[in-house]
Amino acid sequence: MNQLFYGDNLEVLREHLAAFARFRSPVKWNILVSYAFIVGAVFFAFKF
Repeated sequence: MNQLFYGDNLEVLREHLAAFARFRSPVKWNILVSYAFIVGAVFFAFKF
């Protein structure tokens, strides 16, 4: 079973997306890169 986006991972992602939507702050490229690194770290933590 793929646990890449389960539980706490989805909660953290949901909170950050809600903050961007609520405060209407622009999403910059470095924030997107940091999300990609977090998703990559979670992938390697659960996969290997």
